[in-house]
Amino acid sequence: MLQLRHIEVDTICLIDPLPADQANHLVMRNLYTLLKVENFRLSEEVCKRIPNVRELRLSYCDEVSWYYCPRNLGCFHQLQNLALQFDGNSKWREFAKSLAFPSSLRVLHLSGCGVDWEELTMMVGSLPRLERLSLLRNSVTGSVWTPVEGKFCHLKYLVIDGSHDLVCWNADNSHFPVLRYLCLGNLSKLIEFPSGIGEIATLEHIELRFCSASSTISAMRTLAEQEELANESLRLTVYFRGDEETMESFKNEVREEGLTSSTNLSLHLLSSK
Repeated sequence: MLQLRHIEVDTICLIDPLPADQANHLVMRNLYTLLKVENFRLSEEVCKRIPNVRELRLSYCDEVSWYYCPRNLGCFHQLQNLALQFDGNSKWREFAKSLAFPSSLRVLHLSGCGVDWEELTMMVGSLPRLERLSLLRNSVTGSVWTPVEGKFCHLKYLVIDGSHDLVCWNADNSHFPVLRYLCLGNLSKLIEFPSGIGEIATLEHIELRFCSASSTISAMRTLAEQEELANESLRLTVYFRGDEETMESFKNEVREEGLTSSTNLSLHLLSSK
């Protein structure tokens, strides 16, 4: 038991360990991975038992409770990869805001916690080692995101998928200075892709999956603008879906602007049925 390095279960709830004065003080120093645990209580006793855990994948559902000790997440000083999934209940917002993320974190996946964009920036924007951030299924709400310069300084991979309220993203090359890969998915209300993102010197690949027609076309314009500036390293992958009328309008606008000529564009059109 003490030699276990990786534990992956099928969405199980774990009971609290006995206090140290009531049982042998079992410390799993070799445990690096703990996956698919539901409603995991981050008590001080639990944190002491798995001090070197590097990867956690946790989900929370049912009633919101401070019994789960969200502030103690920061006790995992070796934690590098964290996935947190909430059931989408807006009551989890305050719980998520109180999470203390350790400075060791490199990869973070959030789903269903419902914080707003400013709160997200305050929660994780200053993490010094954060390189990959995935914001999934209403993990963030709000119509406008204006990033703050000096935050997300080491972020290389950013995924925003299912933030259905997002209308305006006021981002430019100063906000994510070392970004390499950007994926936007299911942003049906996003009006425009921020062209300044295309000016990030390190950016290699942009991917849009089933976003609005206007944001998709503006992303294609951004690629064309970068190619006019002799930036041949940027690639754009687009998946666009719509009914017959929407698809025809999209094709006509793309054709009129000559946006399909780039060899760095991969365009996939899917009809809604």
